[in-house]
This record gives sequence, structure tokens and C-alpha cells, in this order.
Amino acid sequence: MPYAIINSFASLFDHRIYLYKVQHGMSAAITTPRIAIIVQRQIDSDVSGVGFSINPSNNCYDEVMISANFGLGESVVGGIITPDTYIVDRFDADAPSIASKRVAEKTSAIWLDTSSGGTRQEPNKDPSAQALTDEQILEVADLVARVEEDRGQGVPVDTEWAYRDGKLYLLQARPMTAYIPLFPEMVTERGGEKRLYLDIIVMTQGFSDPLSVLGLDLWRTMLARLKPHLATDGVEGLVWNLHGREYMNVSNMMATTGGEAMVSKVFRSYDKSIDRAFASIDLEDYKPSTTPEGAKGTLWKQLSQLWLMLPKMIHGLYRREEVMAGYIEGTQAIIDKCYSDDCPKDEPFADTYVALLDDYVEVTPSIMGAVLSGMISRWRLHRLFSKCEGANDYLISMCMDLNGNPTSEMGHLMVKLASFPEIQETNSKE
Repeated sequence: MPYAIINSFASLFDHRIYLYKVQHGMSAAITTPRIAIIVQRQIDSDVSGVGFSINPSNNCYDEVMISANFGLGESVVGGIITPDTYIVDRFDADAPSIASKRVAEKTSAIWLDTSSGGTRQEPNKDPSAQALTDEQILEVADLVARVEEDRGQGVPVDTEWAYRDGKLYLLQARPMTAYIPLFPEMVTERGGEKRLYLDIIVMTQGFSDPLSVLGLDLWRTMLARLKPHLATDGVEGLVWNLHGREYMNVSNMMATTGGEAMVSKVFRSYDKSIDRAFASIDLEDYKPSTTPEGAKGTLWKQLSQLWLMLPKMIHGLYRREEVMAGYIEGTQAIIDKCYSDDCPKDEPFADTYVALLDDYVEVTPSIMGAVLSGMISRWRLHRLFSKCEGANDYLISMCMDLNGNPTSEMGHLMVKLASFPEIQETNSKE
């Protein structure tokens, strides 16, 4: 025991610990190191594992996820084996139910070696056997839910637990980190209809920092002018502007006529990572039972806008170069207007901004034919290389890296900047 305590204290002087203290300005912890060492009985567990009070794989607050294996929890926490995974629907506290069970081939387990005081790894006698009984799964889920409730902060918890001779022990509990925190306005009541959101800024602009109040107001106004069918805001609408972020309400979008096709074809083809995210969930779980008020009439709004743009789209299909030149000339005129004296100085900025947007709305329809031509070309390329392995990823990257894309241009400039000797010879962020 004294030797183990000395070893624990000596860990304070590990180089990684020292560097962590230096990086975080913990000078007192360097000059006068201290540590509190807890001595407690080791449970020689029959079955053990971890439990999350929400499902980290889909961010569902209605579900508890449990991972389990025979023996000590080290095989689960350390990723030595693939554990059993159980999902429990916890929204009905009086009657929780097991939503799914995935029993893995648990090839081995780690056991407490009482003779040496250490551990030993041995093959499981029945690798495909379910580690927990159904009754134990529900008991662990109840424990995890109560731990979260006892914390009283609305923060999901990550727990470690163990069974010994049929008795359940709580070994550890801490706040979860492997999940996406949601704003309180976005969290639905447990047992209520689930909602699915897509961060528009991350998807289209590629950065995750929140916008300023002014920035979000400008972005929202622009989107509403260019795409009136997305102008409905809030929990009942198609787009929600919230705390510096803008979200597409995918659930409400699926409730519109043609919305499911939009989600499946447009959103999933936008980016490979988005496609993988959608593929990992069942979209039917997020479809509302009734059409929200803000989603009604979306199809007619789109058709009306399309009808007005149709003549110019057809013109653009056959005169792409002429249309592109006109678009560049028109947008440059708007930019020049911003720097000229044509913008009235005594008008509110919001009015000036809306007037500039109106000018841009007049220019935009002419380019839609050229855009449509590009979309047709992309579709033909995907079809041409559909049987070539890996070609789809290259085509997506190519389409994202076209001339005039400011995001990709910034990426190329960053790579170029990183090649300068002054940057490569820099030893620290200071």
C-alpha cells in the first residue's frame, strides 16, 4: 500500500503533467505539488462497463446507451474488445424499455488477480453470450438516469458501473463530453417528437464560430430575400436563427411536399460527412406528425419563384458565357455602388442594405440557367464515373474547389502561406 501511494505521488512529476501545468499557468502547482490519493476497495466484478445518460451516437436525450463486457471495465474503457451495446428508451420513467441490443463477439475479458493484486486477461468462455440480462440492462439505465437527475444541472453524464454477485455498483460519474450540446430552446420534452437540425453556416460556409448579432441579421435578411420560401423563422419554421447560428429545421422540411426528396437528394449529396450523418439515423424518427405552420405552402412558394425565374433560366442554359459576363458586370456594379456616393449617407444602414439586396435579386435570376447547366454537368459526371471506386469523393472535392469559391481560395492561400520559410521556421505560437 505505501509503495502504491508513493507511485501515485510520483506521477505528479511526469513530463506530460509538468507541460500541462506550464501551458495553463499553474505555477503554484509546479513549485508546491499536491495530490489527493483515494484508497478504496477494488470490486472484483462479474460484468462491468459504461453508461451514458443520452445516446452519443445520435444525440438523443430520450435514450440511455450502455456498453458492457464480462470482468473489469478496463476492456470496455480501453477499447480492448467490442462490447455489447444496449439502448434503453427512458422517456417513460415508469416503464422504460430496451430499444435495441447489439450483442458483440467479446473475445476476452480482464479479471482481477487476487493473488498478485494486479489483473489478467483471459478468453471469454462464451464470447457471444449477452453480458447483461434484460433486467440488469434496465437497472443500469435507471441508475444512469438517477445520477443525471441528482446532479441537477441538466448535463448528461458518463458513468462507469460494475456487477458483483448480482449487486450493482456505481464506480464513477462525470459530465459527458462526447455529445453535441443543444441550446435550451432546441431541446424537446422527453417522449415528445424529436427534431433534427442542420447548421447552415457550417454546411455552406465551412466555419463553426457563431456570427455576431449584426452578422446574423445581415445573413438572415439576405437569405429571406433570395429564398423567400425559407423566410419562416423559429421552431415552427424551416430556418431558425438562434444565438449567432442559423439552423435548417430538417424535421419541418420533411413535412413539406417534396421535402423528403429534398433532404435525401440535395442535403445528402452536398457533402460526404453530411451524407454519413444522415445515413447513421432513421429520418422517420424525426418527421413531425403534422405539418408545422411555418412549413405550410412551401411548395407553392418555390413554384412561384421558379415560374418567375424560368425565362431567364432558359436563356442562361443556351447563353452561358453571355449570362456569366452579365452577372459579373451586375455584381461588380453593386460593389462599386457600395464605395461610391450613390449610397445615401443619411439613410439607416438597414435600408441601404435591403436596397443593395434588391439590386442583387434583380441580377441573380439571369445566372440560374448557367448554374442549372453546371448542375446537369455535375450529374453527368457522377453518372459517367458511378462505377469507379472513390470517384464520387473526387468529384465532390472538384465541385467545391471551382474558381471563384472564396472558401477554397482561402484554403489554397493558407497552404501557400504555410510554405513560407518564416512560417516553417516558427517554433511556437508565440
